[in-house]
Amino acid sequence: MTQRAGKPFYKDGICKGTLMVTPLGGRTEISVVCKNDKAGVYKGMLHGTKGSISLGHLLPQEQNERLELRLVLSRAQLEPIGTIAWGEALLSYGMTWEQDSFSGWEVESVPERIFRDPVLVKAARAQKQAWIQKKNGILFLAFPFWQKEFPLLPLFCFAEVKKLNKKLYAVFAFDQEGMPVLEEHRTRADEK
Repeated sequence: MTQRAGKPFYKDGICKGTLMVTPLGGRTEISVVCKNDKAGVYKGMLHGTKGSISLGHLLPQEQNERLELRLVLSRAQLEPIGTIAWGEALLSYGMTWEQDSFSGWEVESVPERIFRDPVLVKAARAQKQAWIQKKNGILFLAFPFWQKEFPLLPLFCFAEVKKLNKKLYAVFAFDQEGMPVLEEHRTRADEK
């Protein structure tokens, strides 16, 4: 018989959600649900009696009102942390709240044409519109962040949430081959 166990899930030292642990034979399903305070992008941590492991990023759900994460881990992956005790959300990327304008941005009504990778083409096709800007050989692509689903979900961890024209956008950066640009390279190009 499978027994689910609820554990506390903390954000900023306060219990803000639930961590469910469900044994599945030699594996364990971990699921997290917590309120989204919209302060940025969070990664989940799983803490045990002997150590901790990262669970990856929590994804916005329900029109960005809550964060969720669900994955299945093997016994070997969980063994080093001992008995699961609690979970935690750690801020990976804070929001960029300074007010930018749309100066230098152009509307892109067919955002999928930018990509060659079929997975990214499909993800971009789901978006009705994007905004693009080219700076120093880097293409910045901005999608509305207030939509029901997170834009370009396969590239979730490369997004930077910025305020443009008083609204939040998920901004991605790509090189000339259409590959995501890491944050440190993006910042250098944005400053020039």
